[in-house]
Amino acid sequence: MDELKKSIKLLERTMRESGVDPEKGLGTELFLMVSSMTPIVNVDLFITDEKGRLLLSWRDDRYCGQGWHIPGGCLRFKEKLEDRIKQTAIKELGTEVTYDNIPMAVLENIANDYKTVVENNNVRSHFLSVLYKCKCNDVNKIIDCDGKREVGHLKWFGHLPEDFIDIQYYYKPVITDWFNYHRP
Repeated sequence: MDELKKSIKLLERTMRESGVDPEKGLGTELFLMVSSMTPIVNVDLFITDEKGRLLLSWRDDRYCGQGWHIPGGCLRFKEKLEDRIKQTAIKELGTEVTYDNIPMAVLENIANDYKTVVENNNVRSHFLSVLYKCKCNDVNKIIDCDGKREVGHLKWFGHLPEDFIDIQYYYKPVITDWFNYHRP
């Protein structure tokens, strides 16, 4: 246990000396390590337009896989949910959103059994996902990529796409319910 305490102190000192501020983010390597030991809270944006379509983003990475997904971002240490919503909208969409204060859903995802491309299947495997219903403040800034499957490209959907990303499987009932009962 003494060795562990020394390692933790060394990590804390190295973080300080390197300017790592958990309130601004951990950097990739440290985030991946932390994500293998504790659940990560993420904020996802259920963005719809006046036609009732849902805005999805193309993702392709070794931790989450490939497919259309609901845009989102991980909550930083001491960050308010409303600030993460705003930051995620700007980063993922290039525009601000208005959102309902009460989440549409709060869901848990433990997904560590299908990631065959990573060394440690516990990395990025346990999430508490908070889903907010949103509208874009400036829809003209949203560039529909007509289905091009390039990371970060956005597309409006009037149905759940077949290539919806596996790691967000828990949102499929929410999306289906939206298209069947709630859209205009």
